[in-house]
Amino acid sequence: GNKKPWKHFWFVIKNKVLYTYAASEDVAALESQPLLGFTVIQVKDENSESKVFQLRHKNMLFYLFKAEDAHSAQKWIEAFQEGTIL
Repeated sequence: GNKKPWKHFWFVIKNKVLYTYAASEDVAALESQPLLGFTVIQVKDENSESKVFQLRHKNMLFYLFKAEDAHSAQKWIEAFQEGTIL
């Protein structure tokens, strides 16, 4: 199939902006993405144990995330939900 392997990134949500880092010790973000107007959707998949979630904008897939485990996925989803509304 055309499934790309997962890439490892580090993320910070601050002031409703998502910052992407290549490594945990990096100080400069690779990119920053304001989250207002986005929606976060948990992907229910028997293989992924609810670790996967999507960030969508106007119904288009923007990012696909996979957390370390279901618990941290839930925490991220809550953080995204806070970050995407005023």
